[in-house]
Amino acid sequence: MELLNRLDEKFETHLERLKEFVAIPSVSTDPQYEADIRRACEWVREQAVAAGLTTEVRETARHPAVIAHNGFRQGLPHLLIYGHYDVQPAEEESTWKHPPFQPTLEDGHLYGRGASDNKGQILAHLCALRALHEMGRELPVNLTVLVEGEEEIGSPNLTEVLKQLAKERPPIDLAIVSDTSTAVKGRPTIQYSLRGIVIAEVFLKTAAREIHSGIFGGTTENAIRALVRLVAKAHDDNNRVTIPGFYDAVREPMEWEQAELESLPFQEEPYLEWIGASQAVGESGFTTNQRRWFRPTLEFNGITGGYQGKGSKTIVPHTASVKFSARLVPDQDPVEIADLLQKWFLQNCPPGAEIDYQKGHAGPAYLIGRDEQERALLETAKGVMREAFEVEPLISRHGGAIPIVTPFETILGAKTLLMGMGLPDDGVHSYDERFSLEQFRKGIRMSALALHRLGKSSG
Repeated sequence: MELLNRLDEKFETHLERLKEFVAIPSVSTDPQYEADIRRACEWVREQAVAAGLTTEVRETARHPAVIAHNGFRQGLPHLLIYGHYDVQPAEEESTWKHPPFQPTLEDGHLYGRGASDNKGQILAHLCALRALHEMGRELPVNLTVLVEGEEEIGSPNLTEVLKQLAKERPPIDLAIVSDTSTAVKGRPTIQYSLRGIVIAEVFLKTAAREIHSGIFGGTTENAIRALVRLVAKAHDDNNRVTIPGFYDAVREPMEWEQAELESLPFQEEPYLEWIGASQAVGESGFTTNQRRWFRPTLEFNGITGGYQGKGSKTIVPHTASVKFSARLVPDQDPVEIADLLQKWFLQNCPPGAEIDYQKGHAGPAYLIGRDEQERALLETAKGVMREAFEVEPLISRHGGAIPIVTPFETILGAKTLLMGMGLPDDGVHSYDERFSLEQFRKGIRMSALALHRLGKSSG
C-alpha cells in the first residue's frame, strides 16, 4: 500500500506530463507532421532517461522508435513493455468539442487526440518507472521498453526492429501491451485473444466508359448494380458468410473461456446506445459478444461508383469498387482465407463485368491461455489488476487486431498480456478522444505492481 500511495501522491505531476505529450501532433500518416513525430520521439526518450533507463532512438526506414532498458542481470526474467507515440489524424477539427491538440480537462477526462490511443496508456508505464526510480526502488526484472512511431500506419518497420532486438538482448519472457480498452465500463479487463485480419479491395468494370442513362440505359450492365449484387451474395439471410471454407478452422471456445464469457456483466442496451444503433444484427445463433470475439466476420468498409458530386448526373456507371475486411479468430490462416476470398470473388464475377482483385495486408489472430501455465499467468495478471483498480477484473477476448503481438511471439518468443486502461467510450480514432484521469491514475499503479509480480510468473 505504501508504494501505491506514493504513486498517487505524484499524480498531478504525471498529469502535467500527459498534457505535454498529447499536445504534440504526432500524426504518422501525414508527412507535414514529420517534425512533430521527431519531437514526440525525443519527448519519449527524455521520459525514459528520467526513469533511469539506458535509452536510444532507433532509426527506421520511416519513423524512429525509442528503445530503453535497465541493464541485464543474470537470473532475472526479461519483460517487454510496448506502446506507440504516433496518433491518428484529426483533420475534422470542427467536429471536436475542443481542439484535438490542445489537451483539455473536463468531467474527469483529458480530451485530445492520442490521449487514450496510446499516449496516456504508454505514459502510465513510463510514469510508474520514473516514480520507482525516484524512490530508489530497483526493478526485480530485466526490462526493455519499446515505443514506436508507426503503429497507426501498420508498423511497417517494426519487424526489423524486433529482429535486431532478438540478436542484441537476452530472450524476452513476456510482453505487456496497454493499447486496449475494458470490455465493460468500470471493470478493468485483461484480454487474452485478438482477432486476425485480411484486407482487400475489388474493382469491377463493365465497359470502357460511362454512358447516358436515357439514350443507352437498359442495354448494358450497370457497374454499381453488378457490384451490389455480388456483395450481397457474400452473406445469407442469417448473416453467415457464404464463402466455402470460411468457417472450416473455427473451433469452439475452451471450457474456461465459456465460463468467463457467461459471467461477463454485459448489457446490450448501453452498448447499442453508445453506437447509436437500434438493434443488434449479426450471425444468427450467437450473442453480441460471441459475434465480436469468437466468430469471424466479413465486413464491407466502403463502396464507390458513379457520380459523387452535388446534384444529379444521369449516367450508367461503368466502374465501381468495394473495400472489405475479414476479422479472423484463432486457428484461421490469414493466407488461406485471403486466397478463399479472392477465388470466390473472381469465380462469382457477374456476366458482362470483369474484376480486378487487390489484396491488402493480413495478419493472424492471437490467443493465450491454451495450457495451465498460461492460465496461471492470466490469474496473476488478474490479481495485479484487482489491487491496482480496487475492483474485480474481467478476462475476455478482444475483437480488434494489434499486428505487433504476433511478431512478439514469432520473432522474440514472447507471449503477450493485453492489460489496457482505456474505456469503451474513449472515442479512439474518432472525434473527442479522451482518457479517464482515474484510469490513468490506476494504470500507473497497475504498471508498478505488474513489474514486481508478473516477472515471477513468466520467468
